[in-house]
Amino acid sequence: ATGNLPIRQGAQISTVGPARAEIAFDDGSRMRLGQDALVTLKTLYSDKDGEYTQLAHRTGTLDLKIRHDRSVYEVDTPLVSVDGTGPSRFRVDADGGVRVAVHDGQCTVNGDQGNKTLVAGDYLALRNASDPYDVSGQAPNDSFDDWTATLDSEQNRVAQSPHRRYIPRNVGFSGDTLDDYGTWRSDPTYKEVWYP
Repeated sequence: ATGNLPIRQGAQISTVGPARAEIAFDDGSRMRLGQDALVTLKTLYSDKDGEYTQLAHRTGTLDLKIRHDRSVYEVDTPLVSVDGTGPSRFRVDADGGVRVAVHDGQCTVNGDQGNKTLVAGDYLALRNASDPYDVSGQAPNDSFDDWTATLDSEQNRVAQSPHRRYIPRNVGFSGDTLDDYGTWRSDPTYKEVWYP
């Protein structure tokens, strides 16, 4: 894949070995994939009331940062489903079981043992679908967590940049690098214009 490659419902995204990837959704939410991840974009739906996104997460590491309270994301793993609305950020690892760590906001785990809402700081590790939902505190950050934190910091900086005032919100995420490669000037006919 190349940077800014458009993808559609039904697409499968995988990372091989230590590779990493980031997917930007049209509501501004971000999915980051870590080592040996395999994710299918099952449903990408949006209307005037919000977004619904369903992901099939089969293996590897996934971090999901959901931006808005009108955005609903469902992550289906081999053992449980993890549902979240924004603003929130959680990590799901699917390798020989499923682990869920909530960094911000909350999410709900749904499976054979019922439903369990996890909040920031919670960690749930399941070896199989019949394991009880025993919540504990999170382990220290690893290099993947550090990478996602760096991306979040950069995106928070970009969110305050001039282009966000001049580009419509529904396409603003695609202009995140404009301010790094040019300047904005006022034009009497066209209003604000970007110059490389």
